[in-house]
Amino acid sequence: MDAYYDANIYNDIERGDISPEDVAALKAARARGAITPYLSFADIEEFVGGVWEANKELARSRLRIAQEHVGFEGLLKPPSVLLTEAIQAYVSGASIPARTLGRHDRRFHAKVLREVAAGNTTYNPQMSQIAADVKKLKEDGLAGMKEARDKSRAELMAKYTQRELSGVSFSEFFADGATSWAEHFAEPIGLADACRERGLDGLLQVGAVRLCVGMAMSVVHSQVVQQREPKFPDAYDLWHAVLASVGDIFLTRDKRFADHLDQIPDVNGFRVLRTVPELLMSLPRSS
Repeated sequence: MDAYYDANIYNDIERGDISPEDVAALKAARARGAITPYLSFADIEEFVGGVWEANKELARSRLRIAQEHVGFEGLLKPPSVLLTEAIQAYVSGASIPARTLGRHDRRFHAKVLREVAAGNTTYNPQMSQIAADVKKLKEDGLAGMKEARDKSRAELMAKYTQRELSGVSFSEFFADGATSWAEHFAEPIGLADACRERGLDGLLQVGAVRLCVGMAMSVVHSQVVQQREPKFPDAYDLWHAVLASVGDIFLTRDKRFADHLDQIPDVNGFRVLRTVPELLMSLPRSS
């Protein structure tokens, strides 16, 4: 089974918040081929970039944990690329391309990450730049989420009174607007017209698109209907949702994030798991 781990998994292993027994069982499951986990730049940016300037040894420790549990050799393409290629494949009727980086890029980045994890300081300037980029990405993402929230609130207020708005369920919100959101994600790559021609309902069935749309709408619904304020992690959670589409399983210990994903309807065969024991129990017994 293919899996994608949220950045908090690596952080919690390092902190000891996941038991040594569960950590050993997770490694053993990978070793015997019961599960194939994937690592992303978004993971690395979060669990390394967030602490690099304050504690480089902690950042390296988290990298070593990722190396042990997932490895650096199968790095996923950036989420923006995965989403773009999924939409392009839908328009052309082709299979979705490989989800990992090309061979040359995989080897290069794996080499760099191994050296950083081992304590090589050659790439310290690049790692510092990653830390700065993470902060800016989260700030830009927060601004984008606020814009989406304000737009959705205006649209909903045209249909409902303030009192009625508080009773709008996510399932109603999703059913009423998901295809428009899917079209919105196709616009920046110039494929909105092609997607409309092929069918927006079909576009919404593409895993990366459905999880991206569902996650974005769930966050906005929580802000508009439940009055939750946007937070820095929201934008990264959107990217992690796209990245999670590469696997059968997404493992996260972030309850809020898991709740958002869990309420997306009809995501074929995809499961959100919240604990390592839950993941281990889900693996085929024959493995």
